[in-house]
Amino acid sequence: MSNTWRARWMGLVASTAFQYNPAVQPRAFVTLGCLARNEVDDDLLYQILVALRGALSNFTENDCSLIISIVMCLTNIVENLPADCRYLQSLFWLAMALVQISHIPVFPSAINLLNVVLKALDVHNFFANEDIATVLLKARVPLESIAKSMDREAGVNYEHFSFAVSAILLKGLKNPVTKTGTKDVLNAFLDIASKGVGDHSNNTINYRMLGYLAALLPVSAKNADMKELLWLCGIVDSEVDNSELGTTYYKIFEKLDIPDNKTALLLISLMVAMLQTAEHEPERLFLYGFLAEAASALPQVFALVYDSLLPKMTQIINSSETIPILDSVQTILYTVISSETQFPSNRVASRTNQMPSYLEDIGFTNLMDCGSFQTVTREKMKINAMLASELVDKIISG
Repeated sequence: MSNTWRARWMGLVASTAFQYNPAVQPRAFVTLGCLARNEVDDDLLYQILVALRGALSNFTENDCSLIISIVMCLTNIVENLPADCRYLQSLFWLAMALVQISHIPVFPSAINLLNVVLKALDVHNFFANEDIATVLLKARVPLESIAKSMDREAGVNYEHFSFAVSAILLKGLKNPVTKTGTKDVLNAFLDIASKGVGDHSNNTINYRMLGYLAALLPVSAKNADMKELLWLCGIVDSEVDNSELGTTYYKIFEKLDIPDNKTALLLISLMVAMLQTAEHEPERLFLYGFLAEAASALPQVFALVYDSLLPKMTQIINSSETIPILDSVQTILYTVISSETQFPSNRVASRTNQMPSYLEDIGFTNLMDCGSFQTVTREKMKINAMLASELVDKIISG
């Protein structure tokens, strides 16, 4: 009897959800997501995606209730999708597209969908034999024509997968509505990537994790949980004392696997970008300490970002009374001046701000502005929503 009533209720809710009715439709999709957890098939998922395509194509900043409710519906049913569901891997890219819209009301539900999809793929062992980037970039091939347009709009390049993901997500760490979900999904990426690395006996953090880790490190300094974050990456003998993160910088740069100068530039640039939006003293202490290490370890790469960092350092010298931060700034200045003497080409690099052109060559034109929702215009939101709609169309027609 209960199954009969459930089926009738499901039919009623589904018919309501797929008929245009602004007053009732959003609630119907939320209900559908609750009822359909154990009874979803590709046909139902197709209908939900068609509805989402239409909602995204009609995106308006002031009323996103239908988009949010459909995304919530998808989030509820994803964890019960079978491994052979034709849409499962594509839902990752849909979630990233929804995050990329960068509209604060939509962002939390998009992040939740991304987290659930990522964990569902992990549970189904999609990453057992290949790393996250390899698996998901293969799944993106049928969507490439739209996905490339989205990359250009976002100013990212998924050839550097962890940095592209972090650049899209980073702004979520700076808003009270979105920061918890964003931190959770970055931790999920890091956890899966860490398992994929396998052997951690060399006590270094694999380059595939660097983008996710970089985004989380300043937050972990503020939240005093850096030791646990490093454990997640396989660093078990860290000297970090969480209770002292507000007053002490612990060196970690030497534990990072940085295979080439492109990776180094992305890592250092991401840290500089986060410095622009750092609000708390432990964050700034960590970031300046990290940058001081980077300046000493990779002076020629650091010279490319020095000019963009100089105004902030000048401000710190004039206003800060925090000795460890001042020490780090002094180290940076001393190191750059010394390297200019040793490598004359560094003087040209550090005085002409070549970072934007180098980042553009790598495909990260927006990296320095990715840390805040304030840089996202209404027009950009509409463009991203339309691209997301086109991506859904590509998913369901493929």
